[in-house]
Amino acid sequence: MAITHKFDIGKLFAGVRAKVDIITDSVIDAMQMACLELTNKAKSLSTYKDQTHYLRSSIGFVLYNAGEMITESFGSTGGEAGSAGVEAGRRIAEEAAKQYTNEIVAVIVAGADYALYVESKGYDVISGPCSELNEVLSKYLKIVIEELR
Repeated sequence: MAITHKFDIGKLFAGVRAKVDIITDSVIDAMQMACLELTNKAKSLSTYKDQTHYLRSSIGFVLYNAGEMITESFGSTGGEAGSAGVEAGRRIAEEAAKQYTNEIVAVIVAGADYALYVESKGYDVISGPCSELNEVLSKYLKIVIEELR
């Protein structure tokens, strides 16, 4: 005598998938909040003088899930080259994120080609705030975990 199930396996997997989607969305929310905090902090640093606003405007992030952009945050801080800085940062971040087609990935950049040079001279462009990533992301993950309970 064969054993037959009396439940719809499709409904079972749909319920599991719905829970996984909620968790994924929560992780993405935490990552977005962390990236916003860090990029805002980096843009507010006054360790260097950004005469054209190209460097500061190139600071931002993109957030992708399975190769699809979820969100991005770049904004001009003004000046004669602010919009060009935004475009440079966005382009660099998107190129980096597109390498990860099966994961959730956040890429925070200072997209100006001379950002590393400025940092090598002892001025903090983005390294300081980004060194706090684990701590900041943990803070936001705790918040979203509490909201899931």
